[in-house]
Amino acid sequence: MNEAGADRPILIRLDVQRDGADAEEVDTLTRRLYAELSGLELEHLEHVRGGATPNGAKVTDPVTLGALAIAVLPSLLPKIMDFLDKWSQRAADSKIKLKIVRSGDSVEIELPAKLGSKEEIAKLVSAAALPTGAK
Repeated sequence: MNEAGADRPILIRLDVQRDGADAEEVDTLTRRLYAELSGLELEHLEHVRGGATPNGAKVTDPVTLGALAIAVLPSLLPKIMDFLDKWSQRAADSKIKLKIVRSGDSVEIELPAKLGSKEEIAKLVSAAALPTGAK
């Protein structure tokens, strides 16, 4: 490892949303995203557990509707961000809210990115990919 923390995965929480969507539609979108993410080079991928079960839902192991947790090595973060941005553009009227956490610091981003925020996201990704303590 070159610098302290350089190989430590970055944790990202993904919240999938679609305006006007019911719980079943959000669940379907989330499962589709999960399936596509499972083919990428992630350190970890799981449904976020422990959320409240929607009224009338028939589940025994509740997950937070629309929420996934991933861990990715810093060197792969730009590739994952690009994938998520393109996925959110393909899934009509969908958004992904990301919370990126590294060494106690966090950044929140919403995808698909607006035209003016593409440069901001690139800067945030670069900063998150830096080893802890490096600037």
